[in-house]
Amino acid sequence: MKAPVLVRAMSPADITQDIGDESNAGMTLGMSATEQARNDATRFDATAVEYTEDGRPTDGSLRGFIAAMPEGERQNLAPDGMPTKQAVDRLSAAVFHAAYDDAELVGLIAQTTDEEAKSVLSAMSGRRPAWQN
Repeated sequence: MKAPVLVRAMSPADITQDIGDESNAGMTLGMSATEQARNDATRFDATAVEYTEDGRPTDGSLRGFIAAMPEGERQNLAPDGMPTKQAVDRLSAAVFHAAYDDAELVGLIAQTTDEEAKSVLSAMSGRRPAWQN
């Protein structure tokens, strides 16, 4: 066959208004933020990450991190070549994991929404948070 096509025959009763969404939903579980950080920390050199004056990873560090990720993950981290907040968050969690190797702390830095906790955790990760200025 030159151009094979997979066709799925369905009963009309199974074709609902949200069939497109249902058929395109992922069938596997994703990793938790802690599992993702542990995995990401093995993919790049966390000691090479550089930070801006305000404590954010430099553009070069972000791009290096993204380049070290599997090709299938890069689109979510830098669509159109621009690093996303998800890329910054994953890089931060991976650096924190590399430094502390503590699942509870990594979970906090990856998931907390409390600004004071973020400042303390940022200081622990070696980044210079805004309150140090």
